[in-house]
Amino acid sequence: MATKLKRQPHRYRREASPFDIDVWYPRLQAYTFETVFMSLTRAEATAITNYYAAKFLERAGAFTTRDVDLLLGLEEMLDHALRCSFNGTGAFIRLCGQSAKDGVPLHPARVWREYAKQLTTLRAAGLPDTANTKAMAIAKVNWLRVTTGHEAMSLLLTSERIYSDLMSWLKHGNPEQMVLRRWDTRLRHDLEFRLYVQGGHITCISQHDCLCVYPHLPPMKEKLQRMLLQFWEEIHPLVGVEDYVVDLGYLEASDCVVLIELAPFLPHKEAELFGCESGTPLLENSPLEFRVKQKETEHLDCLVEPRWYTHWHPADPYWEFYKEAAPVAVPPTQPGWYLAVCLAVLLPLLSAVVLVLCGNTTAATCACLLAISAVTMLRCFSTRRGLVLRRPPLSHCAFFYGEMKRKFHWHSKFLGHAKHVGDATTVGLFPLVLESTCGAPFLLDGMSGQGKHVHGELWMVDDDTLQDLDLFQGAYYHRREISVRLAGGLRRQTAECYFADRALVPPPHTFLDEYTAAHHANYNPLRYVLLKQLACLNKQHEE
Repeated sequence: MATKLKRQPHRYRREASPFDIDVWYPRLQAYTFETVFMSLTRAEATAITNYYAAKFLERAGAFTTRDVDLLLGLEEMLDHALRCSFNGTGAFIRLCGQSAKDGVPLHPARVWREYAKQLTTLRAAGLPDTANTKAMAIAKVNWLRVTTGHEAMSLLLTSERIYSDLMSWLKHGNPEQMVLRRWDTRLRHDLEFRLYVQGGHITCISQHDCLCVYPHLPPMKEKLQRMLLQFWEEIHPLVGVEDYVVDLGYLEASDCVVLIELAPFLPHKEAELFGCESGTPLLENSPLEFRVKQKETEHLDCLVEPRWYTHWHPADPYWEFYKEAAPVAVPPTQPGWYLAVCLAVLLPLLSAVVLVLCGNTTAATCACLLAISAVTMLRCFSTRRGLVLRRPPLSHCAFFYGEMKRKFHWHSKFLGHAKHVGDATTVGLFPLVLESTCGAPFLLDGMSGQGKHVHGELWMVDDDTLQDLDLFQGAYYHRREISVRLAGGLRRQTAECYFADRALVPPPHTFLDEYTAAHHANYNPLRYVLLKQLACLNKQHEE
């Protein structure tokens, strides 16, 4: 039976979703900072939003002890990733769409002392005691660098931007991921620039920090423009679209340029030093212009210390609010789980008692250590992804033939919590084709009996994953059951499979039996998401 997918009320999380970091990073990772993606569950996202709603929006009872358990597990996961993946250098934490730059650091007093130190240094260098100098000192404080799970959680749980993006996911789809980007001390805020690309050409370059006047920038303009343009010419073919905004950083210590992020070219996108001229012919069609700030911002003193004092004001650490969590009953546990826990913990302890009575203290010590290890493992299972009983059961079998397969673009984002059953082939013939502009594979609907036996992968997924997949695929997709045969046997299996409206890929068609790594090399995820957005808009117009 076919399932008509619901169109998202707002079409997608926001217009910027095609430019999320998990969309463009795989194609451009050689030009930017090392980045680690970690999938989130809906339960973890809900725990973060419940914390924010209870603490900052005064929604009594929203935050529960179950949320606390989930946040403790998330903190452990982040702490492990920070210590193992970045070797003490620290990271910049964000979601796929936005960062937590409006969050409260774990140690605000330490941040404030660093600001005072930077301000003293600038004054000693001869800069006047003005709001501009204070803003320059703030720009030098690395308060967004996180090295531990505690520091990461403090920013995440107190950020309205994080709350907003997670609520958008929970209400409308498009799952978020936790993103850790290696902290590079060579990147300075005063040497970040925004480039506007229209029709495949750069029309404007702006100093990114539009608050401060940096006296050293005007003499560097000619060199900076040359290096920024050379770097952009190298990455532009990999972006794959003609209109966008790109943030670049000049690493003066290494005399090179690095990619920071991409964004859509929209009328309401911040135009930095081009101000209200955004969306006018100046940004869209005029000859290239490079602006750096020459005049100090009026009333900057009203924005600097008062704004950041509120941000860095000493406050209780985020975990103190855990005490306010509303109690919630622990979900019932299956008898088999109880039995496994008892055997894992009690048997080594009983063995230790017997061995002590027999005089074998060495073996008894080993048995006690084994019991302690079992308790430790149980704690890990109870706080993170190993908590099988608090996760929805893997009750749906789904067949994937394209970019959801292992080692392909969308796999880790959507199937990070799924279970691989095996490789499989469709029993019937289906039309697997490639879309010409983005290289995406589609099984076309309404063409029964045409095509080939399609090879793919079979996965067990839970209700949350299936819901996220439905919302991600969008209005032009249908999900229905098909029959597949597992590799290496005659066993047939019924599985959910996604079919695209054949209007997405007009004829003539070349049918494939498998989407391979060679096809993936020509896949452009940014164009794919834009294609789906356009298809959704067209669908709305038709209705």
